[in-house]
Amino acid sequence: VELARAQVLLAQSYLYPYGNLVVGASRSRISGVGSTPLPAGTPLVSHNLSVGIELGYELDLWGKYRSGTLAARNELAASRYFRESVRAAVASDVASAYFRLRAADAELRLLEDTLKSREDTVRLQRDRFDGGVIGEYDLRQAEAERSAVVANIARARQGVGLLEGALATLAGRPPREVYAPIVARAGPSGPILSVPELPADLPSGLMERRPDIRRAEALLAASELRVQQARAAYYPSISLTAAYGSESAALADLFTSPASVWRFGAALLQPLIGLKGIEANVQSSEAIRDQAIVGYRQTVQTAFREVHDALVVHRTAREILVAESARRDQLASALEVANLRYDAGRTSFLEVL
Repeated sequence: VELARAQVLLAQSYLYPYGNLVVGASRSRISGVGSTPLPAGTPLVSHNLSVGIELGYELDLWGKYRSGTLAARNELAASRYFRESVRAAVASDVASAYFRLRAADAELRLLEDTLKSREDTVRLQRDRFDGGVIGEYDLRQAEAERSAVVANIARARQGVGLLEGALATLAGRPPREVYAPIVARAGPSGPILSVPELPADLPSGLMERRPDIRRAEALLAASELRVQQARAAYYPSISLTAAYGSESAALADLFTSPASVWRFGAALLQPLIGLKGIEANVQSSEAIRDQAIVGYRQTVQTAFREVHDALVVHRTAREILVAESARRDQLASALEVANLRYDAGRTSFLEVL
């Protein structure tokens, strides 16, 4: 953004006259011997002192500098929109990583509770094996299921650690805290039984507020202005110059009225030899503009795809949550029935586990 702002100031500087302070001093000697004799008393050594101000201004008849300034301003806007895109991406990544971390915490707690149940199952099966009720296959099967839960716990802890490191990096913490991250949780997380509702019939005009689309629009506008700027080089440029100052042989006479000098002029410059170079520059600018057109289309397509995918995920997440909630209630009912059957002596405690 700072670089783009400096480019705007540079482009604007061509719209205004420029001025230079010129101070000069010289001493010269001419030869006393020549084909033309010098008058008697002519000094061979002369001094020249000068002080003046030079002004210049190029008339922007064809909009070369105006187009460049507008292009630089659009590029500045694109840089600002890109900064907003980065901020939005970082905020999105932080939120996503945090919620995944909370989900990983909940899964880890669930697996730890499951491990207790699997250990109870292994103890019960070992007692039954020692009593000759079951064979070794059933015992080893129960032990394998317990080992699977132990492996899942290790994977869950790995996921928690990776997510904590990602969050520490996204938060810009120093390397020591990234190596040993400590991520605070906002209190114990209970079950989330609802998905946020989205308003119906959201207008597609909301897409225009996305910073990535606005950045692509600004770059497209800037590239079109760069083409106009390049084409303006075909036309003649008219420059106005002026100078005012003093010039004398002695310092004492430098600022006296007779020593004042001035100059005013105009010049027209029409390129003749470098037309191929101008044509190449125009073609290059047009190619960049065509790239910007394709980039704009791709940005819009990507934005609509991301919104579409987000809506699909939102809708299916609601369906998954409803189904899993129903499954949880059904399993709770099954557990209740298993406890009743066990209390009545009609089944073993293995079914309860």
